[in-house]
Amino acid sequence: RGTIFKIEIPIPKSVLITDCLFVQSGKHAFGIAQDNIIRILDQEKVKPEDILSLEGAEVLKLNSRLLPIFSLTKLLGFKSEGIIEPMLIVLNTGKLHFVMRVEKVLDVEDTVIKSLSTNIFKNLGIYRGGTFLGDGTIGLILNIEAVAKKLGFEKNLI
Repeated sequence: RGTIFKIEIPIPKSVLITDCLFVQSGKHAFGIAQDNIIRILDQEKVKPEDILSLEGAEVLKLNSRLLPIFSLTKLLGFKSEGIIEPMLIVLNTGKLHFVMRVEKVLDVEDTVIKSLSTNIFKNLGIYRGGTFLGDGTIGLILNIEAVAKKLGFEKNLI
């Protein structure tokens, strides 16, 4: 009836520990390094005229700048039917700013990031690693620079 995937996260000799904000997309939690986060906004508190559609792309007007918006649900290929993403996270890669839509903001935690040795995840190229969450599940940590590259945002520095 289906396929079962088993992911083994090895215990590395050295680990990376960083503060991460965890967000929810679908039924999964994903971490974003605090260093990449500028601001978190609830769309209900954003003026409707500050979210625009330009050439078919959604943008947020913030501090006289237009920042492209993308959906984490769509990026990850989850079914988006009925999913509402009211939270906007303004991200910074050092070179550019953009906005990620997510379903829910969960919590900030000191996170031990373990590298992913599985070729499946390495080929996707948008993850820094994984971590064990408080409930025993695995949370993947997003590599924001790689996400920007995958979305083509690095070509249009803002």
